[in-house]
Amino acid sequence: MTPFRKLKSLMHGARRSDRDDIPRLPFTCFEEYLFCDDSPSYPMTLTVRLRFIGFLEEEAFENALLKVVQMHPLLRATVSRTRFGRPVWNVHPQWRPLVHWHSRGDENGFPETCFMDLTREPGIRMWVLDNDNGNDLAIQVHHCCTDGKGMMSFIEDLLISYTTCQGGSECGIALRRLEPGRLLKRGTPALRCRELPKAIFLQLGVINGIRKFFTRSPVSFAVGNSTHPESATRATRTVPLFYRFQPEETGEIVFAAKKSGATVNDLLLRDLYVAIGAWRERRGVGLPEDWVRFSIPVDLRPSGTETMPMANSISMVFLDFQQRDLERRDSLLASIQDYMAYIRRCYRKYTYIFSVAGARILPGGVARLTADDRCYATTCFSNVGRILDRTPLPLSGGKVVAGNVLLDSFDAVAPPLRRHMDVAFTVYTYGGGLQLVLSYNSLVLAEHEMRELLETYVREIRRTVRGRDAD
Repeated sequence: MTPFRKLKSLMHGARRSDRDDIPRLPFTCFEEYLFCDDSPSYPMTLTVRLRFIGFLEEEAFENALLKVVQMHPLLRATVSRTRFGRPVWNVHPQWRPLVHWHSRGDENGFPETCFMDLTREPGIRMWVLDNDNGNDLAIQVHHCCTDGKGMMSFIEDLLISYTTCQGGSECGIALRRLEPGRLLKRGTPALRCRELPKAIFLQLGVINGIRKFFTRSPVSFAVGNSTHPESATRATRTVPLFYRFQPEETGEIVFAAKKSGATVNDLLLRDLYVAIGAWRERRGVGLPEDWVRFSIPVDLRPSGTETMPMANSISMVFLDFQQRDLERRDSLLASIQDYMAYIRRCYRKYTYIFSVAGARILPGGVARLTADDRCYATTCFSNVGRILDRTPLPLSGGKVVAGNVLLDSFDAVAPPLRRHMDVAFTVYTYGGGLQLVLSYNSLVLAEHEMRELLETYVREIRRTVRGRDAD
């Protein structure tokens, strides 16, 4: 085996296979990182809520769920360790999740979610909550099983399956055929053989960046917080806050991005940085030289992997700016654009995966990366993109119709929080409207502080739409 093929094997731990029946799967390096970072205090789970107009038919939904869970092996898998201590997936062909019907939600309309022990249960839980004009479907999935894109594919399959169970197959709507064998390629760089040596060679230039990553100390939102001191119990209770732009205003945001020669993602990143800077300054928190670091998930899927079942196939990149830089809107946007171009040009989205793969062979393994009790990122920013924008299901007013129900809204609580990263942001578009989600640790931060931060973010986005971007 050549050194390059050996490194690729370390990143994944499996050989290619086209088998449909995969009873046992090695962990990818990122899955192993999430598994080691998982704990009852900081559970590595994602939660989404689908709010329907209309009531789900219980028998049709249960049958639809059974079909779809069979399509996605990691949803019916538990974790064990090999004799060398490596975690592996064990797929249970006949397992099906229990749906908790007629559940009650908390003050935010979500069921009580908690830690998932993957060594004891597969990583999915589901609740159906009753409202006056329809049901809410809440789904909690372990992050080892999926990323945001994988979650969306599962939800689309579930809605299609529900439609077909109600006779929708007569309208020509059918479930897609997935290839479980593609799971053996999840989480690995989408590089051809001739690209891999180049990508590895270009990582040599990131040594200085790695040094900065560990020597810089990004600030936590909890530092300087007067309501809940940093010495409070280091655990999390995740609370989400939502804001949705109407389709007309969403169109103006897209137009502003085109006008400025930037992507919508770059604008949203810049405006979030400015909002955090303004929020910290208004509260008298921090110093001009403080580092504000974003961790940003990036997709590793190559084109043509639409037939891969639900999985986690992402890496991470990190973006650092000092507090003093966050007032300079134009130069901040230019720096973000330059950095994103640098990531694409120099294969930097693979740096994190290569690093975790290397940690596998060092003393302490991947667990050593998660054991350090320090802040490595101020927040996480995840852009899921357009939700269900290519579904074969019919639409009504830009929203998905599945059998007898209309998917009126979609709320995601992701990515998960971790030690000293007490706030995370998610953005996505559904039904033509851009939605912002701020998830925060209510054991450390107060609701009024986080509402103020979200409102500041909305104002900065509207400032961009009005064209007031001068430094």
